[in-house]
Amino acid sequence: MKLEIKEKDATAIVSVYNKLTATALNQSLRGSIKALFDQGLKRVIINLDKVTQIDSTGIGELVSAYTAATNSKATLQLMNIPDSSKELLEITNLLDIFEVVNENDPDLQVFSQ
Repeated sequence: MKLEIKEKDATAIVSVYNKLTATALNQSLRGSIKALFDQGLKRVIINLDKVTQIDSTGIGELVSAYTAATNSKATLQLMNIPDSSKELLEITNLLDIFEVVNENDPDLQVFSQ
């Protein structure tokens, strides 16, 4: 797993690459996101469009990141969920918890400049 983080004002987009699985987690997604909230960011969006696989460990990382957001009184959102991952998030009812945003949201256009 590789992370790319782009920050602007009080928002960050964390792009996750490759697998979000037990064998691929060479760094903690939740730790990276918690650090962003500790810096004072109020909104973090996890971009999943380059994720090829998510397993139960990856789900645990997402839930832990959500808990970090809640504890920081911040917002954690998901973006560009691949169909294969979306099915798993639906089965686990996590799409009822996470807000999903569209990359074409006008608020996010500053990241594409």
